[in-house]
Amino acid sequence: MAKFFTPEWVAAVDTALQQSPAVTAAADGKAFVFEQVATGGPDGESAYHLVVGDGTVRAVAGRAENPSVAITGPWDVHVKINRGELSPPVALLSGKGRVRGERMKLMTERALLSAVHDSTIAVPVEY
Repeated sequence: MAKFFTPEWVAAVDTALQQSPAVTAAADGKAFVFEQVATGGPDGESAYHLVVGDGTVRAVAGRAENPSVAITGPWDVHVKINRGELSPPVALLSGKGRVRGERMKLMTERALLSAVHDSTIAVPVEY
């Protein structure tokens, strides 16, 4: 089982996204890059990003060069979100994360991000 936010975990997330009909359907006609950064984790800062384009979503370890939208938040908040204990919108609305870039993508791409979240939380992980 891979550790959260490691390249091995991101690779498992990428596989899950490729196998999800819901993600593929929601990604049709979309193009953007979504970055997530966790601060204060066991290895300090960790990041991965999603590349959406051509009807696919790919998970890539590390920071994106120029993300369309990025969310930065504490490690423990990312863990709670991934465990399904906290929803991403509630985390952001309660000030537990910082958004930069095209904030409206979080609204306009809500269905896609929800499908991605459902696939991501299904990946076995060690915290």
